[in-house]
Amino acid sequence: MDQILHCKVRSLDSYVSLVLSFVYGWNSKAHRLKLWQEISSFGASLDEPWLLMGDFNAFSYEDEKTGYTGKDVSPCLDFLDCMNINGLADLRDTGCFFTWYNHQGEGSWIKAKLDRAVGNNAFMERFDRAEAFFPNVDISYHSPVVV
Repeated sequence: MDQILHCKVRSLDSYVSLVLSFVYGWNSKAHRLKLWQEISSFGASLDEPWLLMGDFNAFSYEDEKTGYTGKDVSPCLDFLDCMNINGLADLRDTGCFFTWYNHQGEGSWIKAKLDRAVGNNAFMERFDRAEAFFPNVDISYHSPVVV
């Protein structure tokens, strides 16, 4: 559980509640496999709204990464499997499409959509107007997410 933190969020009147998970996926594919397993294990017992947000360190589709191609540029199929198995989907989003930039010089720069906010079916039904906003921030490698 060193890549994800789960918490329960309730409104003061207890009318609205959800499970909120903050994610920081490690750079290593082997370590991220443990994250996908943790998400699947935790999500299997949930029947309430669940929002996960943060740095998943994985991208879903080829168009979510651009720039230097000296390293693997294929989408993370394990991540897509995890999303599908757990009924997770990206929230509508605005702001920066590429949420991470390596700030390298010309010829070796990379941009990718590594940060995201995803919800399960119960979240999407209960909070059908929820959106994720990724502001353009030049002082960090990652764009924060505001839901």
